Amino acid sequence: MKVKDIMVTRIITVPEERTVQEAANIMADYGISSLVVSNVLGSYVGIITEHDLMKKVVAKGKYPTNTQVKDTMSTTLYTIDSEASLIDAARLMEEKSIRRLLITVKGKIQGIITNGLLLRNIRYSMAENLINDRRSYLLRDIE
Repeated sequence: MKVKDIMVTRIITVPEERTVQEAANIMADYGISSLVVSNVLGSYVGIITEHDLMKKVVAKGKYPTNTQVKDTMSTTLYTIDSEASLIDAARLMEEKSIRRLLITVKGKIQGIITNGLLLRNIRYSMAENLINDRRSYLLRDIE
């Protein structure tokens, strides 16, 4: 199974000049835990997560209505090609200690996966492989 088979293609974004309060409201509205951050040109320049909000705003006593997304976001965007395997994606996420990975198609960001989505699909893929292996073993015995 490849990353392209499980990626979410609807990337929810927030402009970098918006407030953290606005970002939190967007996350709540969509039931998601992160937003990709865009600049005025529409380019992706970062990612902001619930963890960022907690650690960089709430824990430091900052006001969400006065703090901009660009001052809170993580600016490193980790990506992987859509043709990569789920195992390769899991390795990269583990190596970089990240929970979200942006997916590229021909070098352009086209989707996102989370560690939860990845784990569910790896488990499903493993179970499917076990069933197929068992089926092959049983059919071999019948012949």
